[in-house]
Amino acid sequence: MNKKLNLTGVILCAGKGTRIKKLPFKKPKTLLEILGHPIIYYQLKYMEIVGIKKVFIVIGKNGKEIAKKVKSIKNLNLKINYVKDLNPKGIAHSLNKAKNYINSPILVFLGDIFLRNIHLKTMIKKYYNSKCSCVLGHIKENNIKKLKKNFTIKVKNNMLVKRVVEKPIKPETNLKGVGIYLFDKNIFKAIDIYSKSLNKSSDLGITESIQTLIDNNHKVYSSSCAEEDVNINEPKDLWETNIKLLKKMKKKNFISNKVKIGTNVLIKNSVIGQGVNIPDNSVIKNSVIFSNVKLKREISLISSIRTKDGYVKIK
Repeated sequence: MNKKLNLTGVILCAGKGTRIKKLPFKKPKTLLEILGHPIIYYQLKYMEIVGIKKVFIVIGKNGKEIAKKVKSIKNLNLKINYVKDLNPKGIAHSLNKAKNYINSPILVFLGDIFLRNIHLKTMIKKYYNSKCSCVLGHIKENNIKKLKKNFTIKVKNNMLVKRVVEKPIKPETNLKGVGIYLFDKNIFKAIDIYSKSLNKSSDLGITESIQTLIDNNHKVYSSSCAEEDVNINEPKDLWETNIKLLKKMKKKNFISNKVKIGTNVLIKNSVIGQGVNIPDNSVIKNSVIFSNVKLKREISLISSIRTKDGYVKIK
C-alpha cells in the first residue's frame, strides 16, 4: 500500500433509522452497542488502523448525540468534522453534502453497519494498484433473502465490476455489497449525472450512482473486505450479534469497565456495557445491557436487551 495515498474517511449517519423502532432506543442507529461500544466506535477505529487522519461524519437531526458519544471515545487519533444533512434523501444525497470538503480519495462507511474481521488494507491496495475510481467492499453471501435486501455486484475478470443491482428480485451473483466504498472525486460527478434523471421527491441512491460511474467508463472494482456484516433492522439482529460474538470469544460474559455489581447477582452469557449498576439479588441471562444503565432495584432479565429507555424481550 502506497504511504503517500492520502485517504479521508466519511461516515454517513444522517438516516432516520425507522426500521428498529421496536427497540427502546431514541438515539441514532450508529450508537447501537456491540460489546459495550457503539457501532461508530468500531468504524472510527478501523479508519485509524489503516492510517486515516481526517474523518467527516454526516449527521442528521440527532447529530448532537453522535458528536457527544464520539467526543467521549478515548485515545482516538483522528480529526473529526461534522457535516449536516437535515433532510436526507438517500445515501448519495448524504455523501454529496461532504463534496465541498473533500480533496482526496474517500473511504466511506454506512454508519449503521457492523462488520466483523474487517480487512480494509486489501481494498486500499486494490484501489491504488488498479488506478480506478471506486472499490466496493463485498462478502460472499449464499442466503438469497439477504441478497435481495442489499445490493449485488456482478464482476468480470480480476473483480472488475460490470453491474451493481440494488435489492435484486433474482440475484445473479452471491457477491453482496456491505456498505463500505472507496471513491475518488468522480463519484460526485456521477451523483450529479444520476440526480438529473430523477424527480425531486426521489431518493438519491448510491448503488445507482456507482452504476453511473460504470456506464461512464470509469473503472470500478470489488474486494472482499470482511468475514461478516450485520445490518441491524430489528432488536433480534442486535441481540444475536452480541451473543454470537460472546460465543466466538469463548467467554461466559462480557463485562465492560466501571460496572458495579451488587451481592447475590447471577450473570450468565450476557453483555454488560460501561458504567452499568446492577442491584443486589438480580438475575441476568442471555441478555445485553447498554452502557450507563442504572438499575435501581433487583431485576430478572432473560433473553432481553435493556437500554436507558426500557427493555425488549427477544422471542
